[in-house]
Amino acid sequence: MFDVVLNFIIQYKIIIAVIFSYYFIFRFLNFSGLKKEKSFDVVIVYLFSLFGILKFFYFLENYQNFSSINEILLNFNFTSYSLYLVMIYNITFSIFISKFVNFSPFKISDSLSLSLCFYLVLETIKSEQFFLICLIFGLMLFFNNKFVSGFVTFFFNFVITNYFLVYPVLENNILFYIIVSSVTAFLIIRRVKFMNHLSSDFIENCRENLLKRKHRLLEDLRIIDEDVDPDRDIGNAEYMDEVSEDIKVEKNYILKKDIEQSIDKINKALKRIEEGKYGVDVSTGEPIDKARLELFPESEHNVK
Repeated sequence: MFDVVLNFIIQYKIIIAVIFSYYFIFRFLNFSGLKKEKSFDVVIVYLFSLFGILKFFYFLENYQNFSSINEILLNFNFTSYSLYLVMIYNITFSIFISKFVNFSPFKISDSLSLSLCFYLVLETIKSEQFFLICLIFGLMLFFNNKFVSGFVTFFFNFVITNYFLVYPVLENNILFYIIVSSVTAFLIIRRVKFMNHLSSDFIENCRENLLKRKHRLLEDLRIIDEDVDPDRDIGNAEYMDEVSEDIKVEKNYILKKDIEQSIDKINKALKRIEEGKYGVDVSTGEPIDKARLELFPESEHNVK
């Protein structure tokens, strides 16, 4: 039974990889805050454009050996340097498409790198690199929630390119190594540029202000809870003099909900500080204006 499943995966790995890529990238981007329709557009444009680029290079390398256009389109073999092409394309596509969907290129790039690594897991089944790729994929999933966006892409590109540098599979491997490393370095520089617009002292002041505000809000919650009888329910006033008490309870309930929402935003901001993501728009990846953070240190989005 295991061999049957394994052979099925090997035979239809391209289709499985495409289905997984569609689902994973869509869910990753949508969960990160990108609207569903835009997440759908990103996945469709990415898959079709990537397929077209890989086929274009495959045609250039083997154009004299094809008898018809159908053989080019229906043949799922790619060039020997396709992995390098995909790694380069993932970053350039992320930077390019982020301008149209107004979303973080780092998060887009991370989702594409995870999808590519999953394909490598399918590709290396029954090979000596299988467990290495599985380890890389597992670490990428772990790092995805522990580090700032963009780190997963850097980690994947760094490990894969250096592995192929030590164990070259192409004659011109060093050329692709330089290209991929240069593009990855650009990603790091862009990430550092966005993260270093705030000094450590400024971030620490923001953290202290957030903690002070959280303490005040928690104290307000305590006062509200003490001011309201927990056994009393609104809407059960039997006498006119109890109507004002019902109104008071309802107002306190609304006020309590607002305070709890503010505390939740503060907790998220404190978490971003701990993760090194503070001061960056959670949707676009662009730096949040310093003056805005001074007034609203819990801000998640920039205002232009």
